[in-house]
Amino acid sequence: MIAHRHGGDAATYTLPDDDAGREYLYILISHYANVDPNAPRRVIKLRAPWMSADEAERVIDMAFNYQRRWRSSTLGRELNYSEAEWRMLRLRTVGPTGMTSEERGRISDTARKERARRRMGAKTRAHYEGARRGLGPKIRPPPLTRPASAGFYFERKDHAITRPV
Repeated sequence: MIAHRHGGDAATYTLPDDDAGREYLYILISHYANVDPNAPRRVIKLRAPWMSADEAERVIDMAFNYQRRWRSSTLGRELNYSEAEWRMLRLRTVGPTGMTSEERGRISDTARKERARRRMGAKTRAHYEGARRGLGPKIRPPPLTRPASAGFYFERKDHAITRPV
């Protein structure tokens, strides 16, 4: 998430040497403090190589002394993610600013149901509406060998009925 914002990828990004970078680092370190007590020092070396050893120890102490578990809406407010970023990055554990949890739930439910429909082989609405309007992929029966006239239609119909089984 943060890597996307700072123009890097998840493996190589570094946080900026400013107040925003320090806030992001505190959030990241407080998460790692809950999961793995040895990880904060590695994370600081990797994500904030510009940080002095004293400042790094202060951030780690603060994260361990005041452990915090982030709710999705609180984390979204802290990181200031917009709805557009939320949709583009498909974030589910971070709530966007300006959207209630009910709205997020409705959007997530719709997406979950759509994924389930696709797994079962259903076409998307855009696919079948586009085909109906002639905009999407054409879904047509195989071509006939003769032009379809009324006589040809009835001939085929009669043939199908009188055909021996």
